[in-house]
Amino acid sequence: MNEETKPWYRSKTFLGLLMAVVLYAMRTLGVVDVDDPFILKVACQGGEFAGILIGLVGRTQARTRLTLGSSSVGREA
Repeated sequence: MNEETKPWYRSKTFLGLLMAVVLYAMRTLGVVDVDDPFILKVACQGGEFAGILIGLVGRTQARTRLTLGSSSVGREA
């Protein structure tokens, strides 16, 4: 079998969702501190939305399977 694969870190889906999770966690835990709470809220929620959108677009455009390790694992030379 000659399947095309790519590492997980090159996936728009994974990176977009990771971005959304990290921004949500930072906002929830109060890691990010800005004088104006409105600006903080808009920036974080906008980033979370963008991450989710990137994840959705990446999933719909995906043409290859993801691998968690080396792409040569399980392949015969």
